[in-house]
Amino acid sequence: PYRAWDLSCGELGKWVLANGVKLTDCWVEGYIVGFINRRNENKATFTVEGCNEVSNVLIAKEASDTVVYMPIELPSGEVRNALNLKANPTNLGKKVKVYGMLQEFFFMPGVKGITKFELQ
Repeated sequence: PYRAWDLSCGELGKWVLANGVKLTDCWVEGYIVGFINRRNENKATFTVEGCNEVSNVLIAKEASDTVVYMPIELPSGEVRNALNLKANPTNLGKKVKVYGMLQEFFFMPGVKGITKFELQ
């Protein structure tokens, strides 16, 4: 699988952003470190305190990383129910692998269209 930190700041991630491309059938892994708060100017939030988002999480290289991260869109259904931090605050810091499409999400490389996941 691709690693979140390689994609968020590496050449592949830059290429995706620069060219508006979508890479399908990608496994991406990392640690859940927070979420994008769409009610607060799309601010990255690295705690579960006051989490009201169910549609995304942030993943990073380490469970404590708040510098290099990437957003993961959580489609409604099983993926969202299992991974969102509002309903599952204990997911913060857990390792996850998601299978979906690498593309721009919140103006950075992200993963959308997730159809499979593995939560450790």
